[in-house]
Amino acid sequence: SLGFLGSATVKSLHVNNQEVGNVNLNGRWDKEKKSIALDGDLHYKNEKTFNFDGDYYLEREKNNINFELNFDRTNIAFVSAFVNPEVVSNIKGLVEGKLHISGSLKEPVLEGAVSMLGGNAKIAMFGVNFGFNGNIGITKNKITIDNMPLIDEEGNTGSATGTIFHDN
Repeated sequence: SLGFLGSATVKSLHVNNQEVGNVNLNGRWDKEKKSIALDGDLHYKNEKTFNFDGDYYLEREKNNINFELNFDRTNIAFVSAFVNPEVVSNIKGLVEGKLHISGSLKEPVLEGAVSMLGGNAKIAMFGVNFGFNGNIGITKNKITIDNMPLIDEEGNTGSATGTIFHDN
């Protein structure tokens, strides 16, 4: 009979010199579901800003992940470490909302909605920092921004509307 219980803590996680925070992870074998039950959280500057929980089903080839992600003023500055600074840089802001991940590790399905608070990004093509606040909708094959207010460094305003279609 398979069984395990484990936990891990990563203190002061940094990605490319950008602070992410303290990460806590817990896992255990759920005999009834035949899954690894996982949960964890992120603490940034002593505030819990993100948590998740769900299951990874080892015996399934499809539909083997089922997780809830909860963002509570999660700082996104660390995203800068994953994008080309010659395209986008100076990424800042906070995210609030809930996302659900299902499907499989090879073909995850992300659904839910998040709100950007105090967002900022410098778009190299324009050489300008844009500030933004607003909602982002996420469904199986698309990400939607509907009339998100934008402001540049000189106080000029506008809005962004768009849809990104994707196949995982």
